[in-house]
Amino acid sequence: MAFLSSPKTFCTSDGCKSVGILKCEGCSQIFCRKHVNEHRDLLNHQLDEIVLEHDALQKLFVEEKSKENYYDHLLKQIDKWEQESIMKIQQTANEARQQIEILFSSQKAMVSTELHNQAEELRKARIDDDFVETDIHKWINMLEKVQHNVNNFIHSTTVSEDSTELGVCAETHGCTHFTWTRYNGGTCWLKSGHVSKSDAFPTGRHDMVCGVRDHPHSPVSGTGNVLHGVLATRHGAHEAGACALPVSNYAVINPVALGSIGSLQHLKFRPDLCGHVLKVDCGNGPLNIIITNSNYGGGLDLYGSTWGRLTNNKPPGETHCSVRFTDSSAFNFHGPRCFYKPGTDYGNAYYHNVGLLNTGGRIVTGATIDNRAGEHRGDNPYYAFNFGPIDSNKQVVFTFDKGPPHSVTLRDCEYKGSEQMWS
Repeated sequence: MAFLSSPKTFCTSDGCKSVGILKCEGCSQIFCRKHVNEHRDLLNHQLDEIVLEHDALQKLFVEEKSKENYYDHLLKQIDKWEQESIMKIQQTANEARQQIEILFSSQKAMVSTELHNQAEELRKARIDDDFVETDIHKWINMLEKVQHNVNNFIHSTTVSEDSTELGVCAETHGCTHFTWTRYNGGTCWLKSGHVSKSDAFPTGRHDMVCGVRDHPHSPVSGTGNVLHGVLATRHGAHEAGACALPVSNYAVINPVALGSIGSLQHLKFRPDLCGHVLKVDCGNGPLNIIITNSNYGGGLDLYGSTWGRLTNNKPPGETHCSVRFTDSSAFNFHGPRCFYKPGTDYGNAYYHNVGLLNTGGRIVTGATIDNRAGEHRGDNPYYAFNFGPIDSNKQVVFTFDKGPPHSVTLRDCEYKGSEQMWS
């Protein structure tokens, strides 16, 4: 009987000549007995590496979870801080509201008392029919004082609790008294008005301070210096004046012809002072007046309406006054505005005569078109440009004694056919 022999399959490992006895179902290779064990050891080693990587990843994940718990703790701290901050802000805001209410209530109470007293006086005068011009002027001055008290808050400035409030007030132009509170970490409310220490009253609060400057009218630096003992006379005329100010809606209506005597110092008349406002006091309370004319060789030549207000209708003659330059607006509109000189040959491309008014205390020192300077022609604030043709879209650049220049196109300069009349 004959036997058929099947073909032999050899081990697939490199260089092995042995007969293969086992096929690996994973890689489909056939191994001899020796290499079966080696192949199995290799698989076990690879499995160990996978287990190690798994364990390392699991450890990292556990560590991150512990960090996440710490993050939760931080978030809770932030939430707590947020709530506490909100409570503190609300508490501070409520305290600030109470302080503001106290401040304004006291102010309203003072004004209400003044108005009530004046109302009683006016009612009695009307019933008795017992009043003359001097009473009228007195009541007008009283109303102006009340109006001043209504608007007596200059501004507020934030200071720390150890700041010297009186020093801040003394360094602030116009400040006469102050109130300090804990609002916004400590705020000093600077005020202006005729007050004395006897006007103070207790509030029952220990977190508020008030004070009055000993010398609220002391001179300050710059153009605001108060000049005392300036000669003033009465100017009995009804005229436009050398300044040739245009017809407009004026906020200040009491005119003065400004002189050039030595006591006027930096306020001696010059054309660029036309239209600016002075605060003058001749012993009967301060009054804002507007410079409308020149008075070379003299002092303050007060027009009739101005003389009456400042001297309480004293007969024509001489008196002496204090005067200072202000930054008040002379017109009832906001900001500077360019005007042609009334009566100018308006529309002439070869001649333009323009000025900038209502500059808020800034004094114009020059004007140019295309870097060519204009010039004053007379005692007025206008600058004449006698060349051309000049297009109406050209800009006039006005420069000041302080601060940046102001530019305006010629077409935006207003033309008024006539001058304002003053008396």
